[in-house]
Amino acid sequence: MHKHLRLTKKRDFRSVYKSGDVFKNKYLVIRRLKKENSGKSRIGYSVGKRLGTAVERNRIKRLLKEAYRQKEKEVKQGYDLVIIARRPIKGKSFLETQDALLNILHKAGYLKK
Repeated sequence: MHKHLRLTKKRDFRSVYKSGDVFKNKYLVIRRLKKENSGKSRIGYSVGKRLGTAVERNRIKRLLKEAYRQKEKEVKQGYDLVIIARRPIKGKSFLETQDALLNILHKAGYLKK
């Protein structure tokens, strides 16, 4: 994922947290904010320290990034997204992580029909 398609600044995360819509499932939370004049979506990941050591947290982020990358062509554009991992996702396989991400993207209406 290109750097300009990532949420990196604290103010970007804060604006999504403050004004964005929230969608939840057992494993993930998505906060979504519609961007009026943007053709591309930007995405950020949040994995808290209570999910384990840095190695475990980075693994979760890698799995989420790869799951999103594989479905990137099927998602609507023009949003800022923050994907927040919940505790039950710890130790899950790639397929389970991908299913959880697809489920919540579908619930959020973010996938193209």
